[in-house]
Amino acid sequence: MTLNASIMLNRIEQVLNDAQMVIDPIEVQATIAGFVAGGLALDEKSWRKPFCELCNDNESLSEPVAEVVLQVYRSVTHQLVNEEFSFKPLLLDDEEYDLAVRLEDLSLWAQAFLTSLAMMRQDLNHAPEEIKEMIEDIAAIAQVTSDDTESVEAESAYIELVEYVCVVVLNCFSHFGQTLASSDTSTKKTLH
Repeated sequence: MTLNASIMLNRIEQVLNDAQMVIDPIEVQATIAGFVAGGLALDEKSWRKPFCELCNDNESLSEPVAEVVLQVYRSVTHQLVNEEFSFKPLLLDDEEYDLAVRLEDLSLWAQAFLTSLAMMRQDLNHAPEEIKEMIEDIAAIAQVTSDDTESVEAESAYIELVEYVCVVVLNCFSHFGQTLASSDTSTKKTLH
């Protein structure tokens, strides 16, 4: 995790605490990633309604929360649409937290991603077999426990799980997601 991710997690946490929202900062990026990978229109506004439904009891967001979630949305969108395939889950720093805590947060991230993806794609059972298998794998990651976190193998396995999550998000976005051009076109078509 880069310094920017650490700063971002702390900022998200502070804004959520100030707004008295009961959502973990890690869930914010995972939720937005699920929406975008699931086909959300990439227009900087479409995320608000499903995010409020899922994360804020269908209530509107305070301005500070909306601002920080918009920053997360922009970051996720940029990572998914650029050609470098640079998506990374916003997770705790490997050097600052022990593996058990990081596994718990990865599990939480996977749960939030799956929930928001399913909200966007209620037809997941009709997805190609490869995508369905990847979604099943993410569901297994969401259930991961920290039985043996003291070994080098456990640390390597964690790194592989995080890399696999990136692959799944990118594949879901490739299959379901919209490009900026298609979002712009669909927005223009609906304007009267």
